Amino acid sequence: MNQPTQNTIDALKILEPYRFNVWALMGNDKRLVRQKIMSAFLGFKLPISKSGIMVIREELFDRLNAQGNCLAAKETDIVIKSRGILNGMEA
Repeated sequence: MNQPTQNTIDALKILEPYRFNVWALMGNDKRLVRQKIMSAFLGFKLPISKSGIMVIREELFDRLNAQGNCLAAKETDIVIKSRGILNGMEA
């Protein structure tokens, strides 16, 4: 995996309290968090309507090069890689 961009790191920091689980961002009360994550990924403010869970998940898959033969395996890989990225920053 290539070095993550600062935008990716910023988005992961926002997602960290949710244990990197995009499904924890479901619901109307989390819409601003989703927007903040996608805006961090892209580097500019994105409308709430363009900041859905599936878009965030696909962005994570692409940016972290998720590996696995099914979606559950890819989501697990995202959690492992995300923790590694943020823990590596502390070293």
